[in-house]
Amino acid sequence: MKIVIDIRTLQSNFPSGIPEYTKNLTKQILKTDKTNEYWFFINNFYKNLNDLPDFIPSHRLINFNIPNKILNISSKLFNFPQVDILTKADIFFSPHFNLVALNDPSKHIITIHDLSFIYFPEFFSFRKNVWHFFQGIKKQLKTAGKIIAVSNFTKQTIIDEYKIPEEKIKQIYPGVSEFYRPLPKTNEDLKKFQVKHKINFPFILNVATIEPRKNHLGLIEAFRLLKTKKTFKDYRLIIAGNFGWNYKKIVQKISQNNKNNDIILFRGANYDDLLFLYNLATLFVYPSFFEGFGFPPLEAQRSGLPVVASNRTSLPEILNQSAILIDPYKVYELASAMEFVLNHNQIKIKLIEDGKKNSLRFNWQTTALHTLKTIQNND
Repeated sequence: MKIVIDIRTLQSNFPSGIPEYTKNLTKQILKTDKTNEYWFFINNFYKNLNDLPDFIPSHRLINFNIPNKILNISSKLFNFPQVDILTKADIFFSPHFNLVALNDPSKHIITIHDLSFIYFPEFFSFRKNVWHFFQGIKKQLKTAGKIIAVSNFTKQTIIDEYKIPEEKIKQIYPGVSEFYRPLPKTNEDLKKFQVKHKINFPFILNVATIEPRKNHLGLIEAFRLLKTKKTFKDYRLIIAGNFGWNYKKIVQKISQNNKNNDIILFRGANYDDLLFLYNLATLFVYPSFFEGFGFPPLEAQRSGLPVVASNRTSLPEILNQSAILIDPYKVYELASAMEFVLNHNQIKIKLIEDGKKNSLRFNWQTTALHTLKTIQNND
């Protein structure tokens, strides 16, 4: 069987959910399956192909060399060029919805991560909302052969919003990279990172794109309330993430509440940076309004951090009883939860232990096996 995987999401050098899913799942599928033939659709007109992961063989790349805007318009309006015909693909696998022209849409298997734009269009720019509309998600889901949902929450959203038959949807959890792990405090690279960034203070960590959906405004306000207690006068808040849509309001809020430089923006964090930050932090906080899955809390748990997170959307399902869950709309509740964990060492230890066990539920080997079964229609 010839399987073409759409890897157009692999255009960022910085960790983020959907590229991480695409990269890790593709890598594990190639390790696991030695029977089928895999090709990779990139359509790379401006980007440097050298940025692609080294496990993707260059001689198996399918590159139309068409600007994406032109390709998208042609795919949408004329259903051309038809990738399955041109590549002789038996299956076209999309790790994320993205316009593609196919002669036989039943060959299309598509993963759905996050449908937050349905409920919260205000969390996205006008341009992004137009992009979502132009994608024609409903048609993609109606015509696809199979749909993979990354959580039961996402699966139910697809059923409720698009009236897709349940038997057409396979719920398969993503994995969490084994790269994230506890490091000994004597680790030389960890110590060098700590010295380089002058991290000689206790801190609370948040890892997320800096945008309204991730609820940084609420987090900053909760941290301000926490800092009114003398016990936490030395604590700082590190927010690791790149600027997203409408980030300026968040930066302005930080400036207004940052007279003592207690809030630090750590932009452009790579994989090593995140590993070190997870290992140096005292507490991880993730009060997001909407998540289709949510990688950072699990990465934090795998690294040995206690977690306080939102009780909305997929997060209760993903975290179970291994974290303290709060209403993201209630700032006092978030501040109280942070104070409770930081003040009670036994609670912190239990959250760390429970978190490690919880994070082990998610591994890429299992994800790849279930995805392969779905691709080959053997489940």
